[in-house]
Amino acid sequence: MNKQRIIIFMSLLLFIAGCSTSEESTASETSSSESSEENTNSEQAEEEEENESGAEEEEAEQLSSGSSTSTYSLSMKLQPLYANGDYEEALELIEESLEDHAEEPFLYNDKGFILIELGRPEEAREALEKSIELDDKMEAAYSNLAYALIDLGEYEEAMEAAQEAIDLNPNAPEQYVAMGNALSFLDEDEEALTYFEEALEIEPKADFALYGMGASLLYLDETEESIVYLEEYLKQHPEDVDALDMLVYAYELIEDYEEALEYADAVLEVDDEMHIIYNLDYKGILLTKNGQLDEAEELYEEMLEEHPLDKGIAYYGLAFIDIERGEIEEGLDHLEEAMDEDPSLIDYAVTDPLFEDVLDNERFIELAESYEDSYNEL
Repeated sequence: MNKQRIIIFMSLLLFIAGCSTSEESTASETSSSESSEENTNSEQAEEEEENESGAEEEEAEQLSSGSSTSTYSLSMKLQPLYANGDYEEALELIEESLEDHAEEPFLYNDKGFILIELGRPEEAREALEKSIELDDKMEAAYSNLAYALIDLGEYEEAMEAAQEAIDLNPNAPEQYVAMGNALSFLDEDEEALTYFEEALEIEPKADFALYGMGASLLYLDETEESIVYLEEYLKQHPEDVDALDMLVYAYELIEDYEEALEYADAVLEVDDEMHIIYNLDYKGILLTKNGQLDEAEELYEEMLEEHPLDKGIAYYGLAFIDIERGEIEEGLDHLEEAMDEDPSLIDYAVTDPLFEDVLDNERFIELAESYEDSYNEL
């Protein structure tokens, strides 16, 4: 199974925060504008006690730094947009605010977050580096930068950014997840686990850490343990396709085909139509392995009717069913039909464990040789 992306973007209050380092704020993260407003109110009260006449000057200074009520208002506008995934509209608001507050680091941090969500990591990197340039103590910018760098495939640099975030605030779980993600992409899953575990010690129900644990354990062949974490993650995100798909694979590995089929059906309910052939084929294979040959045959027959452009895959599945029934010649007939539709399937057939029972069959060898020549000519 190819490694899935395990970047899980945190909720607004965790991810885009310009986090405080106090014990109280680390227990429950707040947005940068909310935290800033609270600090501003406290500072204003002290200033009024010391010098009432300086209040207007202080207010003007706050406005220029983005710590004013207008900044809080912006945060309130952004939160529902983030929650609904309206990132283009959120980006417009940030860009408008930057016209008046071009030196406000939290705006560049939010801009970077939005650009990551929009699949524009290079632009996100630029915005986040600007945020850090303006305020090198903004942990959220380092954390977001780590995710942007992971998107860009620059995992070593992502680890450096994540470490900066950890150093600034060792009590925020998302920093450890960023480090774990980068390590996982470097195939350092053993070390990645230590960071996901650290995140879960801070926040036992941190969804993004549960996912990371499940994924890394699966890649390390700790299948049953990975299932525990992935299913815990699904309690919070029951329609996450990647997690569902990994659970299909995990249960297949331990040969619990009933559970694998339940998750395969869940994938079919929520996944994009563009993946329908892969998902149907996977379900057909699981049905066959579970001995439900009639159901599998019906599924592939329906594929032939409903997805005529993918007949090769359907015939390939029917060949497997025939061979499982011991009907070798019928199976080879279907395999030949599959090769007629798509000669590239020969590459799978000669290495596929599904056909290990016929690898020495003379007709299978002849088919493989003839279609391999045809495929090479293509």
